[in-house]
Amino acid sequence: MNEIELTKPLGQLVAENPARARVFDQHGIDYCCGGKKRLFQACAEKSLDPAAVIAELHVADHVLDPEDAQRWSNMSIAELVDHIESTHHFYLRNELPRLSYLIEKVVSANADRHPELYEIASVFSQFRAEAEVHLHDEETIMFPLCRELENPHPRLRRRSGTIRTLFNSMEDDHSAQAADLAELKRLTNNFTAPTDACDSYRVMLDTLAHVVSDTYQHVHKENNILFPRAAALESSRSASHEEVMS
Repeated sequence: MNEIELTKPLGQLVAENPARARVFDQHGIDYCCGGKKRLFQACAEKSLDPAAVIAELHVADHVLDPEDAQRWSNMSIAELVDHIESTHHFYLRNELPRLSYLIEKVVSANADRHPELYEIASVFSQFRAEAEVHLHDEETIMFPLCRELENPHPRLRRRSGTIRTLFNSMEDDHSAQAADLAELKRLTNNFTAPTDACDSYRVMLDTLAHVVSDTYQHVHKENNILFPRAAALESSRSASHEEVMS
């Protein structure tokens, strides 16, 4: 297992072992959109003892994680893209409409006692609309380009830096999504059901919590693993092409 150092970026720490994400989740540390932040910076911002956090990460390293069998960093770029699409994209396309229905149902039955539900519905509606556009853009534009990177005889032509430019745009989308998710966590008191919550209310909160957790993993795999690797390969290919042309 790789050494846990305070100067390592959060995204790299989770890429080395996905089980570490649970530690960061427990402390409210953003390792996906905030994946470039160093561990010591994240501890300082949350007023956490760095030694204690490192100890927790070491414990996580010895816990069997169902995802641990697949180290995302060891996949090819095409395999990683296929995994993201078949796992996270498939999940969201199924859960977002279901969650919209649940929220609408809960608002109708409970908003008179819990007016914050109106705001929850509004924020989620915005998140869903942006997420569905984002998924489409990834599947029709970015992912095909990523798959072509490892093709020795690419069918798609692109200018140097095309993928890096796309990634910057996608990361902006991720940041907007993260802001919506943080607001949903705040509005639901970290998905805590009120004492008078009915079964539908509890199911809604549980589903929302799972969507948030899955989205964090989804964004982490893209921001901290896929994007840097694909951008580096694109730069390498461009440099090799320039050498041949010269």
